[in-house]
Amino acid sequence: MPMAPDELQFQTAESSDKRRRCAFCKSVLTGSYYQVAGFDACTTCAESRQAAQDLPDSQQKFLKALLYGGGAALAGLIVWSAVSIVTGLKIGLLAIAVGWMVGTAIRKGTGGHTSRKYQLLAIGLTYLAISMSFLPMLIAETVKQKSADTANKNQKPADVKKQEAPKVVAEQKTPLNPLTALVILFGVCLISPFLEAFGNFPGGLIGLFILLLALQQAWSLVKPDDAVIMGPYELPVEEAT
Repeated sequence: MPMAPDELQFQTAESSDKRRRCAFCKSVLTGSYYQVAGFDACTTCAESRQAAQDLPDSQQKFLKALLYGGGAALAGLIVWSAVSIVTGLKIGLLAIAVGWMVGTAIRKGTGGHTSRKYQLLAIGLTYLAISMSFLPMLIAETVKQKSADTANKNQKPADVKKQEAPKVVAEQKTPLNPLTALVILFGVCLISPFLEAFGNFPGGLIGLFILLLALQQAWSLVKPDDAVIMGPYELPVEEAT
C-alpha cells in the first residue's frame, strides 16, 4: 500500500549514525573522552588544547612578539595611510584588517601563547598604527597645499609683484628644539583620533567607531584560552562500540 504524501519525508535527512563525536575535529569518540568548555572532545584535541594553555612565557617570547607585532603594525600603518590618502576615506574593514594583522603576528611570535599582557600589547600596537597614520596624512596634505599655493603664485601677472606693498619684517622667533618638536608631534598624533572625532562632531565619531573595531579585533585574537578541560571520562559501553 503506497504511503500518503504527508507521510513522506523529503526535507529532513536523518542519519542513522548516532555515535558521539568530538566537537572540534568531528572524529568519532571511542574509549574515553574529555569535556572542553562543556563540549565533548577527543583525547587528541583535549591534550592539544591543554598543551597550548600550558605554554610557558619568557622575556625572549615577549620581545619576539613585540618584533612581529611591531612589524605588522608598521605594515598596517603604511597600508591604512596609503588608502586613506588616495581615496580620502577611512574604510572600517581595512581598520579591522590592521587589528587582525597585529593580533595574528603576535600569536605567531609567541608560538600560540596568549595572555592579558599580549592583549594589551596587541591593542597598543594597533592604536599606534592607526593614530600615527595622521603623520603621513598630514605630510601629504601639506605637500598638496604647497603645490596649490605654488600654482596660484605662478598664475599671477609679472607686474603685480611690482605693485605689492613692501613686506613688514616679522620679529624673528626662536625655533623649537627638534626634540621638543618631535615630542609635540608625537603627542598630537597619539590624540589625533579624538581631535578628529570631536573636531568634526558628530560625523567624526565614525572614526572612533572604526578605531574601536580594530582594537576589538586585535584584542580577541590574543584572548587567553581559559576553557575548562575536564576528564577523561569513559564512554558508556553501548557508545564505545
